[in-house]
Amino acid sequence: MAGDSTARPAAGTAGGALTGQYPEPGFGVPPITGYGLWEEYIATPASGVGDLAWPTHTVGGTAPSYPVDAPVADTEFGIRGITTGTGSSENDGGTIAMDDAGSASLYRAPAAGAIWMAKLRALDTTNIIVWSGFAEDNQIIPKAATATAFIGIRALSVGSAGNYFGVVKNTAGTESTVDLSIACNTTWRILGFEVLGAGTIQFFSMDASDAMHLIRTDIGAAVAVTNKPDTELVALALGVAAGVGGGAKKAVSDFWGLGGRVAR
Repeated sequence: MAGDSTARPAAGTAGGALTGQYPEPGFGVPPITGYGLWEEYIATPASGVGDLAWPTHTVGGTAPSYPVDAPVADTEFGIRGITTGTGSSENDGGTIAMDDAGSASLYRAPAAGAIWMAKLRALDTTNIIVWSGFAEDNQIIPKAATATAFIGIRALSVGSAGNYFGVVKNTAGTESTVDLSIACNTTWRILGFEVLGAGTIQFFSMDASDAMHLIRTDIGAAVAVTNKPDTELVALALGVAAGVGGGAKKAVSDFWGLGGRVAR
């Protein structure tokens, strides 16, 4: 076991997880024992996006679009994306995220035992910014130099496909990062984190290609709580913005979920 997990072994194979035979990460567990938030982007509500009717928010000066993509494989089920406008300048884009005005989803970062993950990919791989997780502000890109709290996954591609990073940053903008060594490109990626019992945060990738197994691989050392978000956060399903040079950039998400066992 890598680290002190309150939920289950920190990495490895969970046989039968998708059939409810194995009660982690949150599958089959009554919501009272933890978080139970899941988005598949199947619903098309009159207002908002997806099953949870997420609000959308413009980042920068040019509003993006929020296309629905048709699945092209059995492994895909409900896909929603963000495409920045053709006239977008650098840092223009948008988010699919809960409102941040008096409707915070979390008191701080998720509690010990929480497990979050998202499946996403970039359709443009150069000069694109992609992020997902939990944010202090749904209209601010959580860059390294930006004073805004964030915990989740971020990719800043400049000139060529860049890697996804696990990011933990506080309101002052001080951050801890883990290079996941996974390129932000057209390949679907399932990425996430677990909040361990000691308050540290372990980032991981997930392989769900086998219907009877979830294979989790921890990446890097667990991040200490030093720069953990110190303010209320909102759930953020997907953020996309144009990088250097602006223009139309697109990324999509297949699912987003928060589970695990936490004190309630």
